[in-house]
Amino acid sequence: MVTAVFNHKGGVGKSTTAVNLAAGLAKRGYRVLVIDMDAQHNATDYMGILVSRSDPTIYDVLFDAMDPHNAIYPTDSEGLYCLPASERMINASLRLNQDQIAVPSARLYSSLKKHGIQAEYDYIFLDCPSDLDAVSANALNAADNCIVPCFADQFSKSGLVNVIAAIEKAAENGCGTEIKLLGILLCNFRRVTKTARMNLEEIQSALPEDTFHTVIRQSAAIPDSIEKRKPAICMPKSPATEHYEQLTSEYLLRTQRTDRITRIASGR
Repeated sequence: MVTAVFNHKGGVGKSTTAVNLAAGLAKRGYRVLVIDMDAQHNATDYMGILVSRSDPTIYDVLFDAMDPHNAIYPTDSEGLYCLPASERMINASLRLNQDQIAVPSARLYSSLKKHGIQAEYDYIFLDCPSDLDAVSANALNAADNCIVPCFADQFSKSGLVNVIAAIEKAAENGCGTEIKLLGILLCNFRRVTKTARMNLEEIQSALPEDTFHTVIRQSAAIPDSIEKRKPAICMPKSPATEHYEQLTSEYLLRTQRTDRITRIASGR
């Protein structure tokens, strides 16, 4: 199961969601890989992976045909692994679009398939950059489903239309994957704010089946965990720990339901 964590807005909790959800699944005994696709390498840093410019990363996988196995690093959490990014990804979209031979938006999909990466992990998370570019297209084209973290504000609410349209377009990629929206996840939610509550209700009303019941509320434990390079779900018990535990449970329910529907549709 490959899940892209995507929104074309920055700072809405994509990396935090990818890392904590992956860590939550690893805590439950699953083997999980996070692939950082972003030049800001926030997920890489959050997982405590320090890479130099010469160390293998996702950049080498995309542009030097490196076997992803050679760029995957273990983390301090058992069962949790990271294929890191670095600042070299800054020009990745431009390089992808200049490729006259390979399909620019299918390189990640092709690499994962060629080297059998999906067969080795129960869950793979793709932490996407904020731009809707060739790098994000690679992630969406390689994924089975997508989580869209967002804030309960007017800007995020308005931008959901474009995000959902991008996911629907990626579903027609011809790669053999048909990505689906797994759910919209409200992050950094401040329930004391009337506007936030109103926007949450509007999103849940407009997209009841496509919005996670779990809401990640604002918590000091999250920035603290980022500073310590340890997922909040692995830190001492806090509201953030409970929220991500709930998210992990809901993610499992949603993905198992998706698997079941896919098997029925295909006759398996």
